[in-house]
Amino acid sequence: MPTVAAKPTTPGLGLPIAPVAQGIEGQNDLLLDALLHLSAKSATTTAAPAYPAVGDAYIVPASGTGAFAGQTNNVALCQPQSIKDGVPSAAVKWVFLAPKLGMTAFCQDTGLEFAWSGTAWGVKGSGGIQGPLTAPANSSAAGKAGQCYFDASGLLYICIATNTWRKFTGATF
Repeated sequence: MPTVAAKPTTPGLGLPIAPVAQGIEGQNDLLLDALLHLSAKSATTTAAPAYPAVGDAYIVPASGTGAFAGQTNNVALCQPQSIKDGVPSAAVKWVFLAPKLGMTAFCQDTGLEFAWSGTAWGVKGSGGIQGPLTAPANSSAAGKAGQCYFDASGLLYICIATNTWRKFTGATF
């Protein structure tokens, strides 16, 4: 019985990559795969990793450097430089996409789901509790009542009214 070569698929959802012979370069297949179920490695990584894998995605924070510089809030997708006969090349490049209203992304490093409000990424929560991606800069930073942010040091920030934040220190009990 002849051996059938496995057809290349996208890294996330396993969609088949269209070969060049079909008039499609395959790049759109990879973008579609990433955006249908966006699973970002991180939303706080400031520099592109040295050895990313095709399909890796990041939400670029405001302090982005190197390849991520000037791409604040954009989704960075690692894509192959080229695709030949449906097979992605080993060489990669970064493609940056502006988020669209309502776009969601699961962040692997935090285990949280984020949503794009049209102006910022925030933690998507239940019961209307949502938060910004970073702690508010001060007590009058932009925010909506009910948003909250917590950090690894135990600080909890709660927006009690429009643009009015309170900071709480967590304590063991």
